[in-house]
Amino acid sequence: MKEVKFDEIWNNVIKPILGYKLSDESHLFYLMDASNNKSDMRRNMESWYNSSKDKIKAEFMRQSSKKFDRHKVCACIFKAIVEVKILKIKKGSAEKERLINTEMAFLVACVVLSSFMLHDAKKASSDLEDFLNNRKLPCFPEIKNNDSHDSYVVQTIKALCYDQKQGHLSILALANIFCLLEMHTKAFYSRDLAHIHQQVRKITAHHEQIFKSTPKSSSQTH
Repeated sequence: MKEVKFDEIWNNVIKPILGYKLSDESHLFYLMDASNNKSDMRRNMESWYNSSKDKIKAEFMRQSSKKFDRHKVCACIFKAIVEVKILKIKKGSAEKERLINTEMAFLVACVVLSSFMLHDAKKASSDLEDFLNNRKLPCFPEIKNNDSHDSYVVQTIKALCYDQKQGHLSILALANIFCLLEMHTKAFYSRDLAHIHQQVRKITAHHEQIFKSTPKSSSQTH
């Protein structure tokens, strides 16, 4: 990732989320380092991102020169945040620290995924742009688990924490999670009643306009 692009993600996504976390009145969290672009924390994160990306390109992609897809980008950003552990907890355990950084990483990656989708929607001039602007995040599945009543997001974060603890966090598996979230969001959008009604209104208005602009045929009497 080019320096300027990483700066964009850092300034527009990561720093605002960090600011929100650090504004917690309970003052549970603090940063490992300063949040400016020259900080070691920010540089370490970019280094983790690039090393993860280069490894996947060299060892997995058939054509390493091809552009990195958005899902792998999100996965590598997630990996960089959890490795650097940018948030610390005052008097907290290693488990809680892992949890808060995993939550942070998942949220950042989801925001980045939404920004990719929004960029495509703007180019296509579709109603998906309004849908994504209103939601800000991907749509998450509603799931049921026999041993948990947690939401999909909570279950996913806990599972990713477990994978980290076991040393089995796979960037490619993460990329598949973000790919499925994009597909689920688009499927949810296509079934969204508000979107369907909006499409019907547009089609109806278009047909009415055509009807009004069509000259009426005049009948001649003999």
